Amino acid sequence: MNPESAARLQNDQFVMGIDSVEFATQKVRQELKDTEEDRLRLEGQCQAYQSVLRRGEPEPYVSSITGEERARYEAAKRELMELESSQGHRKERLRDLYARRESLGRTYRALRDSLPQADTHCHTCGQPLPQDQAARILKEIEHKRKASIAKMKGMLEEGNAVKAEIAKLESMPDNDTPHSELVEFVQNMETRLKDEHYREVAYAAQLRAYEQAKEHFTQAQEDLQATEEHLEDLKQKLQALQEFRFEYLRAQHEKLNGLFRHVAIHLMDVNKETGEVRETFRIEWKGRPYRLLSYSEKIRCDIEIGRALAQAKGEAMPVYVDNAESVQRLMDETFSGQVIAAYVADGSLTVSKMPEAQGA
Repeated sequence: MNPESAARLQNDQFVMGIDSVEFATQKVRQELKDTEEDRLRLEGQCQAYQSVLRRGEPEPYVSSITGEERARYEAAKRELMELESSQGHRKERLRDLYARRESLGRTYRALRDSLPQADTHCHTCGQPLPQDQAARILKEIEHKRKASIAKMKGMLEEGNAVKAEIAKLESMPDNDTPHSELVEFVQNMETRLKDEHYREVAYAAQLRAYEQAKEHFTQAQEDLQATEEHLEDLKQKLQALQEFRFEYLRAQHEKLNGLFRHVAIHLMDVNKETGEVRETFRIEWKGRPYRLLSYSEKIRCDIEIGRALAQAKGEAMPVYVDNAESVQRLMDETFSGQVIAAYVADGSLTVSKMPEAQGA
């Protein structure tokens, strides 16, 4: 490996072989993605701060409304409110007076229509009552009538007072519509005050943005530089992991293919543009892909692979070859153990021990 790449991985322990390398690579790729997002965010912050700083500090806010105008506005507003309040009280008082007049009229008419009348005759037989009893009844009726008449007189007096107050309130000048110039002045001032409020809020926001830009721009630049350095470090570590993975697989590849003479097993493919290593599994025999081999070549390839497996395991493994007639000089191959070859021939089934296989 490259010495710089080896130094970057000297503290990493890949106890699970290629799986540990894969896990570490995935972890670095995720960290790269997160760091790229942080870098984009910090770049956006720096650009925003630079834009604010280039505009410079905002001009101080100065109100276009004078103190005299504000005082006139407050006075005019109070006058309108008082006028509205007085008009409201007058209308409310008139409603109460109208209701009281109606109530007094109904009560007066009811008392008038129900004044007691004296009756000095017997209710049963219709004969005149005795003089003393009739005199007592007349006296009681007279007392009740006087009480009712006195009450009616008081109600009549109150009714006349109500009518007089109603007439007085109704005769007052109608000021429901305030002076048009006063209303127009208040409306214009409210519009100007609203615009002033928006200007003041905008100035406060601009000033706050400018102060924040001055305060945080340098730190944002430092954070961006640190993030870019970390990003570069991650890229180099990813490259070191890919190099380690390539060397790891290459060592496995060389060790595996050292067992063969004509067979080559490929465990990885390398992307020539990016240098990235991708795991694969391909078998070649004498430089040709397995899928393109003839039947006899596939058998010779399989025999060589089987012999390597038996050698690696340390056990003699029997080999069965079907359609052995398709392979010329089959027994010239080297076998690690017993070989059984089946030939197709015209005749009955026979089993024979071939001389050239006796020493195998």
